[in-house]
Amino acid sequence: MAANTLIVSVRDTDRRVVLLGNEVRNAVLGRELGEKWPCAKFTKIYGATYAWIPHPSGRNQFYNNLKNRKKIGRFLIRGYSSE
Repeated sequence: MAANTLIVSVRDTDRRVVLLGNEVRNAVLGRELGEKWPCAKFTKIYGATYAWIPHPSGRNQFYNNLKNRKKIGRFLIRGYSSE
């Protein structure tokens, strides 16, 4: 239900939404589309612009790799700066 609320609340707003983690991504997009969607790439869908990144919890080992941390950091800075 929260995923539907999010989709409806940002539809046609030109907002950028970053989804944190696979579970959230799949809840918003559905598993079939979500698992095909590349990480750290904004895509226009459902009338807003969405991207997803791995969840930043301490349990996620993705961020133990410096290259991954830098990639996500650059994405977040670029994604929220004026283009």
